[in-house]
Amino acid sequence: MAARSDLELHQINIKGAYLNRTLTDDEVIYMHQPPGFESADHPHKVCHLQKTLYGLKQSGRRWYQHLVEILIDELGFTQCSVDQAIYFRRRTPGELVIVVVHVDDCTIAATSLKEINEFKCDIRKYVEITDLSELHWLLGIEVTRNRDECTISLCQ
Repeated sequence: MAARSDLELHQINIKGAYLNRTLTDDEVIYMHQPPGFESADHPHKVCHLQKTLYGLKQSGRRWYQHLVEILIDELGFTQCSVDQAIYFRRRTPGELVIVVVHVDDCTIAATSLKEINEFKCDIRKYVEITDLSELHWLLGIEVTRNRDECTISLCQ
């Protein structure tokens, strides 16, 4: 679709996606004190987690819920009914922005570079991102585009 419609393709990475989401009251999780940070007074006590960490099953769910809130409630995107990792937005006729999410990596396809830059600016208000510019690598797959021939090639 991006090749045929000559959409701009960019990519961002969201920093620390799984960190600092708040756990709910029914998600009670304890962990051993981290190595190097043990309490000298209470070496056998455990930590009661209030926020998510990488490695917790709950972290992915909390991150996903937060991302959905940002994209749908704050930025006005619609979630694709057949693939919940795809979000799209049309604010004016002829304008289209599509965001494909894989955990903390987002591929952005849009009708113009202006729309991509606006999306990047908007999402920065909610999360810290690394702007990876034009799409060249996607989940370990090399992406090569030939706009003259309207093709996008994948190589692993």
